[in-house]
Amino acid sequence: MRLLGLPLGSVALAAALLGALTGATPLALLGPTGKTIVGWDAKQACLSPKANRISADNRLALYNLASDLQSTTFSDIRSFAPAARALNQTAIEQHITANNFPAAVNGLVELKSYLATFPEISSPAGKACRAPTAKSLRAIYANLSEFVAELS
Repeated sequence: MRLLGLPLGSVALAAALLGALTGATPLALLGPTGKTIVGWDAKQACLSPKANRISADNRLALYNLASDLQSTTFSDIRSFAPAARALNQTAIEQHITANNFPAAVNGLVELKSYLATFPEISSPAGKACRAPTAKSLRAIYANLSEFVAELS
């Protein structure tokens, strides 16, 4: 049996060695799952009801997007479309992915306005929340705000 073109035994050995070197379990090396993020959020017990309604898969999408945005210095308009999708804002996503530049910029402004309605971004208590989903929302909002300012 093979995984990623390598014998499964080799992959398992490499994961075990990497886990031993980093102190992480082999599954943790692959990153969190949506279910894991929901668990971390629950332990923090500080998310607003609005943020708590975000599904596990969508929390993972926001987490991954926030990580990507924090690790790169360049953003493209369409890089924010997954946030709109994860927040079930399909009309905003369609604006962002439009082939019409003014419509795409308008979509970014709409997404920024929508994100600002989350207490995790707009209220002092929400800003203090250290749950992964809250951090992801704030990271996306900060990057989006900066990007919109550059386009204006």
